[in-house]
Amino acid sequence: MQALPCGADLQYRDGAQPRGIRTHSVAVAYCQRTPLRNEIESRSGASLEEATAACEAALVARFGSGAVDGKIQAHVVVVPR
Repeated sequence: MQALPCGADLQYRDGAQPRGIRTHSVAVAYCQRTPLRNEIESRSGASLEEATAACEAALVARFGSGAVDGKIQAHVVVVPR
């Protein structure tokens, strides 16, 4: 358990997997609650809401519209200009 500055406690388990989360919540988490949001907002084209909807549609196409579970992972690639 880790104490947060606001006084709340943060509990987590190594390798914890979220379970029973709807595809909409996953899309919002990835597109609006990670550094990916900055990348979406910095580009012209789809708005944040449109990108989130496209992400949700891709998740539904791949996994169905029910609840999903699994580990959250990311691959960060940096290319110097």
